[in-house]
Amino acid sequence: MAGQDASPASEAAVAEAGKTAGVVGRMARRMAEEQKKAGAERLDDVVRVINRVAGELDREMPATASYVREAASGMERFSSAIRERSVGDLLDGLGGFARRQPMAFFGASVLAGLALSRFLKSSAQEGEAGRPS
Repeated sequence: MAGQDASPASEAAVAEAGKTAGVVGRMARRMAEEQKKAGAERLDDVVRVINRVAGELDREMPATASYVREAASGMERFSSAIRERSVGDLLDGLGGFARRQPMAFFGASVLAGLALSRFLKSSAQEGEAGRPS
């Protein structure tokens, strides 16, 4: 008899856990989508910085400026893909690219890191310039 009484309680607990998991899953997907959108916007900022750097390189190193613009163009396409694809699709694609082209993935990561650090540095300097002494 004790086993029969535990069964409805177990079923209720499982049902409640399922509801909770569903709520948590929806919240996680919503947060991931928000972060995806914010990431795409930040990537657009980085693309603008990279294009600005390419403009600065035009006079002294035009060939390098061309490569930098190509990188910016690729990042711009990636930003568009981020906006258009689901989070799961993006993770699958990124993992596949890293496995197929590890050196290109590493190089793109380094370039993105350099561009982001330059962007953050210039943002910090602009913020300090606008602050009263």
